[in-house]
Formats: sequence, C-alpha cells, structure tokens
Amino acid sequence: MLLVLTAFSCNISEIETELPIPYRGDFLVLHGFICQGEGVRLILQKTVPHTCNECSNKVSNAVVSLYENGTYLFDLNTDDGYLYNSPSSFSPTVGSQYHVKAEADGMACAISSTVSPMQIVPVDTAYISTTETPYKVKVHYSFTDIPFERNQYIVRILAGDEDEFLWGTPYLFDNVIGDEVSNNGIIEGVSIFLLNSNLDEIKVMLYHLSSPLVQYLYSRQHNMFSEEDPFGEYPVPVLCNISNGYGFFGSYAKDTYTIRF
Repeated sequence: MLLVLTAFSCNISEIETELPIPYRGDFLVLHGFICQGEGVRLILQKTVPHTCNECSNKVSNAVVSLYENGTYLFDLNTDDGYLYNSPSSFSPTVGSQYHVKAEADGMACAISSTVSPMQIVPVDTAYISTTETPYKVKVHYSFTDIPFERNQYIVRILAGDEDEFLWGTPYLFDNVIGDEVSNNGIIEGVSIFLLNSNLDEIKVMLYHLSSPLVQYLYSRQHNMFSEEDPFGEYPVPVLCNISNGYGFFGSYAKDTYTIRF
C-alpha cells in the first residue's frame, strides 16, 4: 500500500496541454478519467505549433467513444467540443476494462490504454481540532485500507465551492503532521488547514487511485521540477498512455466526508 496525503486546489482551465508537447503535425490530445459515481469526463484538444499564437487547439466535429471490455458502449456527450461527458445514467463496473477512442477529420484516431474502475473506499471518520493559531485547524480523518491489495490514495481537503476536477494541478504535498497504519488496516492522518471566516463546512475527499494514475501524477511533478532545474539538460517526460496522440486516461474512485461547523 502506498499512502499519499495531500491537499490542493484545482481549476478546470489549467489543462494538461499547457505542458510542452513537441509539434510533429496535428494529433489529438485527450485527458480524462473514469470514476465511480461520476462516469467519464474528458477534455479533447489537438496539438498546435508553439510558434503559432493564432492557431486554435479546438477540435471540430470530433467523436469520442467509450468501450467496455472491447465492446462499443456509446459516444460521449459534448456541448462545446472541448469537455466530453458520459450520460448521467452510466456507472462503470468494477472489474471491467474501459478505453476511449477519439476520431476527427484529418487526424489519426487516438486510443487510450484500457483502465479498470477503482473501488470506493469510504472515509470512516473526520473532525477538526483547534491549534495555537486562530485561523489554522487540524483536520483529522481515518479510513480502512482494502486488504491484500497494493492501494494508492490521495486525501484532499476542500472548502467552499471549488471545482472537483482532478486535472491540471501540480502534485504538491500538504503539511502532513503524521499518518499511521494500524494492524487492522485503519489509516489515520492529520493535516493543517487554513480557515476562512466565511466557511461553514470542510470537505475531506478520499481518492482511491489506479497505479497508472499515480505514475502519471508523479511524472507531472518530476516534469515541473526538471523544467525549473537550471542544470537540467532535458525535462522529464510526462507519462502518456494514448496511442497515435498525447495525453492520459486514468481511473479513480472518490468518497466525500463533509464536516460542518
């Protein structure tokens, strides 16, 4: 089991394609996830020359399809040709394999690796306690690890109405005071959180991540650090699992515990 404790904010406009992608012609770029309770959410764009400031990365008349165990299910919905979603009635099946295929005129068909939805791991308890600093609190939380599996988790603390998309945010670690895994599989953690006088609740969000998604997030972090390294000759590449294109398609499950005060 790998336990990763972090808190970060996220903005859907901070898309992955802001990372440098070499231009070798027009290719599709897709980033998305499949999640229990949320279905599929995906952003589709295309590569553009870095020297062309007026070029648009929007893809016209694209079709993005979802497959289950190699069998076509349906085409994803879109209102703007940018963000694609599965129908609200769709719920992925744990144990099944899913992949997406994106097609657009004049570009190679982009196909993601297959992914399996993760099982939801519930937050068992969560509460806050005060610190010596008035505007800081400790957020305590616990959950029970799934036995006999190599699991990866992220604990994310949110306050207010924030976008819950998992994309576009550097993989930065929170100030984790400590965490402990007991013999019965219960994981306990404590994080420092800054309070706002207008807040009336805090959300503790537990993400159960697939192994490829963890590798992808770490590759993003290493890429960011290598870009800032004045002695680095080449940036660390970001993990890509899209054939005939760029991007990443992964899976996670999420549980939310709301603390009101």
